[in-house]
Amino acid sequence: MPHAWLAQDANAPPPTGDDTARISVREWSTEERRMVVRADQSGYLVVRMMDFPAWHLRIDGHDAPPQMRTTRRDDGLLAVPVAEGVERLDLVYREPDDVLRGRLISLSAALLLLVMSAWGARKPLADSQQTTASTTL
Repeated sequence: MPHAWLAQDANAPPPTGDDTARISVREWSTEERRMVVRADQSGYLVVRMMDFPAWHLRIDGHDAPPQMRTTRRDDGLLAVPVAEGVERLDLVYREPDDVLRGRLISLSAALLLLVMSAWGARKPLADSQQTTASTTL
């Protein structure tokens, strides 16, 4: 199955023939998918990856306008509307804000736990020293 294919309908299955000549995959890494698409007519570029809000579309080096955002297919794959002609499409993964907030909350909780455990370890030691001192007198 190809990395991507062109279709008239966003939910169309992959073509049975060799349609990859019109799609040139420049990069296919964990956080970036870069392709050059030569479309004979407007339609959809279906990319073999799950649609997730952290993927951001860039067309010819610019952020895609709202009407050109990705579309989720019925099977969960990502579909990008394409116009007739040649376009460079980049899908770039950017961590969502909620991931950053979660990391900050986890870090804050870990630091608070560290401070509380250091405080708790210090306080019983002081109490035991007072008890030892009073029994030796």
